[in-house]
Parts: sequence; structure tokens; C-alpha cells
Amino acid sequence: MRTDGAGVTGAAFTAVLMVELPKASMVETSTMTADREPRDAAAPVRPTVLHVLPQLNQGDVERHCLDIVAALTRASWGVVVASAGGAFVHEVQRAGGLHVTIPLDSDGVLAIRRNARRLVDLIRERDVALIHAHERSAAWSGYHAAFRAEIPFVTSFNSPFPPARRRMHRWNAIMAQGARVIVPSRAVGDHVVETYATDAARIRAIPPGIDSFSFDPRRVSAERLMRLTGAWRLPDGQPMILVPGPIDYGKGLAVVLDAVGRLVRRDLVCILADPGPRFPDEEKALAHLVERHGLAGVVRSVADVKDVPAALMLADVVVTVATAPETFGRVIAEAQAMGRPVIAADRFGARDLMVAGETAWVVPPDEPGRLTDQLREVLALSGADRAALADRAMPYARGRFSREKLGEAIIAVYEDVLAEARARQ
Repeated sequence: MRTDGAGVTGAAFTAVLMVELPKASMVETSTMTADREPRDAAAPVRPTVLHVLPQLNQGDVERHCLDIVAALTRASWGVVVASAGGAFVHEVQRAGGLHVTIPLDSDGVLAIRRNARRLVDLIRERDVALIHAHERSAAWSGYHAAFRAEIPFVTSFNSPFPPARRRMHRWNAIMAQGARVIVPSRAVGDHVVETYATDAARIRAIPPGIDSFSFDPRRVSAERLMRLTGAWRLPDGQPMILVPGPIDYGKGLAVVLDAVGRLVRRDLVCILADPGPRFPDEEKALAHLVERHGLAGVVRSVADVKDVPAALMLADVVVTVATAPETFGRVIAEAQAMGRPVIAADRFGARDLMVAGETAWVVPPDEPGRLTDQLREVLALSGADRAALADRAMPYARGRFSREKLGEAIIAVYEDVLAEARARQ
């Protein structure tokens, strides 16, 4: 089952958009399971924020939510996260938040109505002051719960949605309905304003936070590099082009492999690091492109890259030329933090995540020839040039994408929204 609401259509979809909450919204306590005891009522705390998202799996949205949870608890805010559960539930608890299991991955009309009631009950039980929604199906429940409980509603609009018909457009538009709409870049903010007629004054561009402790080249040991070199069977002395996933096995992959083929050299390795499952049609697409460009023995596909900092350290150049919207462009930030050369397609706000030509490079999207020219230039950099690049990119990334700055910016948004709510009372 999809967890983002794409399965709701027709009359059922219209009913979701028109759903109203009944006056009575109490539910049995057995419908929710709390994973941590409530805070001591006597302990001084700031307002409590409820984050809602479908699941807590290991994706960029979930990692972003965890970063916010950790920042809030450090600042003595109360934090509750509601989701259907997942691998990151323990991480929420470790960060100091309370997780409550509610099936927010369900997107049917009745499920959204039930989940909204459960959220209202949770809001009252935990004295929640504000709801922050991160995904569509959870956002619809959160929106109605916030309205019923008369508390502010904030959203994170993480990436543009593909063009959609009227009903799906209305479904997507819930992410633009927050009192503040948090976006990862100005480009995404412009998209929200233009596509959903959102007041630009409600948009807040806050770049992603990265783990500057882990993404520090000084902390990547020789042992870790050797272990990954052996696992990937990297030949000594050959340049390595790293293409981090998720990978678009259609147009995006075609652009990359076309560009690598145009280099007309086979003394290099191109690693496709795709964390997700690969389907038979994607296997065929990859095999076809490898054969077409004569890249047998050059291109290798790997999955489940657990040591991302080490993978970045091994790369002579990191390439991300997505043809579909990315959530945060996090790999651009992480590669710069590691001092590695990175080339990105000039779309979806990539320029907002770098100093183009200084800390990273952008190329026109869908132009393999231009990507080839940039790859050739980067692969020819001298050791001194690479060191100079790292000296520019590393402090830039640490200053712009620190988790501390992320936390400060998010808290400032919450404080503004809560102050407006108090002023209206």
C-alpha cells in the first residue's frame, strides 16, 4: 500500500477533502501505544509539538524529523511523534521524544477520520500546542485535528510533486496549508507559491541539517576505507565516480552513463550506490545503457551503503543529476562537508545548496555533453586544486547545514506561529 495518499481517487477522494470531525472525538486508549512515560508535570518545559508522518523508516523525511526532535528536546521543548511505526521509533525515543503509534500510513476516508480523532485525543492528553506535518496522508489527519483542537498547523513541503490532475492536485495541496510552510530551498518555496497560490509570507526556507560529526574526513579511518575498497573491488589508482541514490533508472541514469561513455576512457570506475530495491525493468534499463555506451567493467551497482562518509571519501567526484524532484539534496551538502568535488543538475534548488563554481558545480539538466566536460575538468584537478576546494567547501557546509542552525530556525518558526495564535485569542 502506498503511504503518501496516491491511492485515494474518485468520490472517496472528494470525501477526504470534505471530511468533518464529529464533536465527540474520544477514543479507547487501546488504539494508541505510548513508548515512553509522560514527562514529569513538575519539570519546567516549553510548549509541546506533535510531529505527524506516515511511518518512521530510514528515509530523508524521517531523518529530518529526527533532527528536529533532537533539537527541540535539547531546547527543553516537549516532543511527541505520531506514526505507524518503523525502524526509527527507537531513534525518536533516544533523542528524547515520545512516540505514539497511530496508523497514519492509511489514506482512506474513514482512516483519516479515525486518525484525526485519535490525534485530537492525543493533543488533549499531552497538552500539544502545535502540529507539524511531514507527509500528505498524515497531514490530512493532522490538519483536521489541529482545526478541531484549535491549535496551529505547520507543514514541511519537502519537494515538488509531479504535475497532477485536479483531484490529486487538491490532495497534494494540503502540504501548502500550514500557517508556515517549511521548504528546503528557495526554489521549492517558489514552486509552492506558484503552484498552490500560497502567500509567500508563509514560506520559510530552511536547509537540511547534516551530521557534521560523522561527515568529517578526519573521522574516517584508513580501515573503513580499505574495507569499502575491498567490498567494491576498486582497482588501485583508478578514479571513482560516485552516483548516490535513489537513482532514476530512466532519464537520469541515461544522462550519467551517456556522459561517462563520452569520456572515452575505461581506466575509471562508476559506482551506482542505490539504496532501494531494483525491479526487473530497472535491471534491463541499466544493462541496456551499459552495453549501449560500452561501459562493461566500468559501471558497478551496489546497494545498502551503510558507511556513506567512507563512500564519499573514496570518490574522486560525486555526481547527482536527478531528473525528478529530490527531497533535500542532502548528498550535495554531505559531499561538500567531506570536501569532495560534487556535480549537480541545475534544478530543484541545487544552487541554494552550494556556492556554484566555488564549493561545487552545476550543469544544465539533461545535457550529457556538458556533464562530460565538467567530469573531465574535475577528474583533471591537481592535488592542490582539490585541497583548495576542500578548504572552501568544508567550512561552508558546516556553517550552512549544521543541525544547530536547523534547530534554531525551526524553533523560530514555531515561536512565531504560537505568538500569532496567542494574539488571536
